Amino acid sequence: MTDRSFDRDLRNRDLPVRAVRRRDVLRAGAAFVAASTVSLPALAQHATAPGTNYPNKPIKVLIPFTPGGNTDIIVRLISNMLSERVGQPVLVESKTGGGGMVAILATTQSPADGYALIAGSPGTHVYNLALHQNPAVNPMTDLEHITITGGAPLVLIVNKDLPAANLSEFQALLKREPNRHDFGSAGVGTSAHIAALYLMKKLGTSAQHVPYRGSASVVSDLLAGRVSFTIDTVSTWVERVKAGQGRALMVWQEKRVPAMPDTPSATDVGFPELVATSWTPWSAPKGTPKPIVQFLYEHIDAIMKTETVSNRIKELGSVETPGMSPERTHAYIMAEGERWLPIIRESGAKLE
Repeated sequence: MTDRSFDRDLRNRDLPVRAVRRRDVLRAGAAFVAASTVSLPALAQHATAPGTNYPNKPIKVLIPFTPGGNTDIIVRLISNMLSERVGQPVLVESKTGGGGMVAILATTQSPADGYALIAGSPGTHVYNLALHQNPAVNPMTDLEHITITGGAPLVLIVNKDLPAANLSEFQALLKREPNRHDFGSAGVGTSAHIAALYLMKKLGTSAQHVPYRGSASVVSDLLAGRVSFTIDTVSTWVERVKAGQGRALMVWQEKRVPAMPDTPSATDVGFPELVATSWTPWSAPKGTPKPIVQFLYEHIDAIMKTETVSNRIKELGSVETPGMSPERTHAYIMAEGERWLPIIRESGAKLE
């Protein structure tokens, strides 16, 4: 029964007693039927995976980061909307340590029933294989990959007083002064660290790595001139660059990004291979039934296409990644491994 018909019932309360009794009985019967008709489809909206009763209890999503970052914001938004769609709580838990390996191990050691998920990063799913001497698991193959929810474009940022107005001048400076300049990252094995290693390799230069515990400290030290450059997400630096607090030399994308339209792309500066994104893969323990994996992908992908999530991703300066099915996600992760693992191994970078 609609709110409007309910209002009419209230207005009709001044009818004679006998008429009220008869009409109320008729209305009550109609209301019961209408309410039953409405409530059944509403319950049916909480879909389950085909051939299963999944989910019938809370789902936990581990993130290997401290709360508050872009990935954390998007994962929590998606999880809240997923909870509404499936009719069960979807709980996000921050579990840091070991460059993400602690969260990976916790996921792989959980039952393969779809109630333990991880929303990670290139570091957790790829880089750790080369950064750990003897990794206990292979995240590329020991997980069931569900989808990828967005990517954060990277940007090369230099201190505003560094005598390098573009990538060519930056390259020349590092060649003139090898290992005299430091670059900061949010930690060993992060996307910023690995991208910087790749950049040094492509430019034929070298610099000293200074790992921090999170990007906030990197930002502070770069602004203070204690490190010369960093590679970070566009969203972290877009407002600071506008304010003249740092200089953006290149975004790690084939094309310029709307948030930094005046910053050259990798193609613009003559290095089209310098394309890198900090992406967010969602995975479940190995052996999770395929209907459950497909069910999660379809719902998360639908959520990604909503105006709410799409707008939030754009606000954060990230890139949308629609249609990343389990098969496409697996293929993408394997390709990223082929690209980045040799670079990391050659650099000698280790987490131990």
